[in-house]
Amino acid sequence: MKKLRLLFIMSLVSITIIAQDSSWVTITPSGGYFSFKVPAQPQSYDTLNIAFYSYSIDTDIVMQVYSYSVDTNYSKNFSGTNDSLLLLFAAQLINNTNGSLTSFNDISFEGMDVPSGIVGKEIGVMFPISLDTATNDTLYEYIFTRVYYDGQTMLSFYICAPSARISDLLGYKNYFFADISF
Repeated sequence: MKKLRLLFIMSLVSITIIAQDSSWVTITPSGGYFSFKVPAQPQSYDTLNIAFYSYSIDTDIVMQVYSYSVDTNYSKNFSGTNDSLLLLFAAQLINNTNGSLTSFNDISFEGMDVPSGIVGKEIGVMFPISLDTATNDTLYEYIFTRVYYDGQTMLSFYICAPSARISDLLGYKNYFFADISF
């Protein structure tokens, strides 16, 4: 009975998120290289070859987008492939959060019009955020990111929330990531 109730609640969350399709705002940063959707106009900053967009769905669920030009001298001196640079990105994300990898997948570009040489990964990380003093349990947060790199520009799309909101997070993640286009 609990499983049936949980499945019902999760389906309502998915229906609610899908119903928001027409109200989500399409953002196309200067240059028109890519676009994405968020529930409303995000906070945005564009300076020093870095564009940053942030939107909080509520106090728990946050979406962020970063676009930055990678120093061409660095990328010319980097001896690995674009794909191996994304592996380093994932390792750094895990290290910076003291987290553990929950998912790591290639992004398929089949049927999409994307810039030549672009690669992408979807990365999930769970990391500790605090200790519940009442239960002495560690509280966790999940972060999911889609990161793309074409040899010059790195695009990072993040969405995160506490583990208590995982079903909401997954619904928003699926919609947020599905609307990234080039």
